[in-house]
Amino acid sequence: MVRPNPRDEPSTAQSITPQVSVIIPCYNQGHFLGEAVQSIIDQTFRDWECIIVNDGSTDSTKDVAGRFLRMDNRISYFEQRNKGLAAARNRGLHECRGKFIQFLDADDVILPEKIAAQMELLGSTTAQALAYCDYYKTKGAGLHNLISDPLCEPRFRLKRPLLDIASRWETDFSIPAHCFLFDARLFFNHRIEFNEKLPNHEDWDCWMRIFATDPIVKHQAQKSVVYRIHENSLARDEIKMWRGFRNAINSQLKLFRDSPEVRALLANKRAQMRTIYWSRRISLLLNSRPFRKFVPWTIQKRVANFCRQVWRAS
Repeated sequence: MVRPNPRDEPSTAQSITPQVSVIIPCYNQGHFLGEAVQSIIDQTFRDWECIIVNDGSTDSTKDVAGRFLRMDNRISYFEQRNKGLAAARNRGLHECRGKFIQFLDADDVILPEKIAAQMELLGSTTAQALAYCDYYKTKGAGLHNLISDPLCEPRFRLKRPLLDIASRWETDFSIPAHCFLFDARLFFNHRIEFNEKLPNHEDWDCWMRIFATDPIVKHQAQKSVVYRIHENSLARDEIKMWRGFRNAINSQLKLFRDSPEVRALLANKRAQMRTIYWSRRISLLLNSRPFRKFVPWTIQKRVANFCRQVWRAS
């Protein structure tokens, strides 16, 4: 990936290179977009640009973005036909000018001190680095019911952070994209972007590439972002999710062909996630109304016992 030349801007204020570029992809999340953008405007750190990428939305996304464009000249807006989350983030990367990159999905928010705290952490090093923070989840679509669990306080445990990403992701370790603040050189110097061929897990695939460069990792031990869990985010096709993760792992196996340690972890991860996703699929079947209504109880019991054994083995 080659960083684009700075765009011609209509004002002197916009022509100055910002410290932080915030990239917000949006596909039919116009009802949440305003809260996401407002959480950027509310940052105590002021030297930023915000890039909204409308990924072919058919809802109010354009109108909501337009209101903020008129409010603040640090905000820019781009449209493209629907290509998926990876392509929308890549568009933001190609348009950004900042020295640091903050991703923010349109249905999430970051708390006011987040960027300032992480900029302070990263300001002490000239090497390529990233910072990450702890996070809250929501109970429902609103932002007033914040919850936390052990996954909300992710910690690297192994000798290289890359190994945690490879082996523990989605089981006992996960970091939402907006927890991170990245030195932009991690993307542009190494030509890293999101894999647009993956239907999901494009973030994990990208983090694997980022952490393979062995950046300095700084941890901000405060919950500084909110990861919103709502009906659409929970409505997942387990088979599609499994295939996406499998394809991402297969892609990484090719990249790490010369690293037996990473390849072994990835192979184990692929086997583990195959069991987990197919167990989830079977669980959905067990709890479905047709299965409970029409399948004889003796068969239901046998299938349920099998699923419990698979879960224990995973």
